[in-house]
Amino acid sequence: MSTIKHLFPIIETLVVGIITMLGARVYPRIFSIRRRRFVNIKILLTIALVWPFFFLLNNKFLEDDRKMIEGTWVIVEAELGGQKLPDESVKGTKLILTVDKYRYQNDQGEYKLYPAEEIKAMDIIGREGPNKGKNFLAIYELEGDKLKICYDLAGKTRPKKFKTETGTQQFLVTYQREKD
Repeated sequence: MSTIKHLFPIIETLVVGIITMLGARVYPRIFSIRRRRFVNIKILLTIALVWPFFFLLNNKFLEDDRKMIEGTWVIVEAELGGQKLPDESVKGTKLILTVDKYRYQNDQGEYKLYPAEEIKAMDIIGREGPNKGKNFLAIYELEGDKLKICYDLAGKTRPKKFKTETGTQQFLVTYQREKD
């Protein structure tokens, strides 16, 4: 019986923590106001100590991808609306990515990376050329010297997978880093 008495404060703390974290405002009467305040303070302190770690981790992902994505990329293959584009139409086409800026043929603009998403995301904003003022939502995958980007050229929804479907304006491109 004495073992159960020693476990009660631990179980009580866990239960109150779970109830609090789930957003419940109702506490059982067995928990004193003093105990609730203590548990709430412990939860706030935990969040205050853990949150900066996740923030720093997210920034590390962002910085790593920013540095790795910079460079000149040559199209290896492309697909638009479920149809593979002929190699002749994309051969030699280059995408140049610098710090938050891109250049593709006569089109220039900015891009923003979201590497901490479940599927890494990218927003593209045209500033000069045929896509001036247009926003494109995209997802990307970066593996060494290979970059795969799936764009929604309609600018309405971010693609969910690296595949295009007939009747859409999704554009899937695989790039290879140009060797110096």
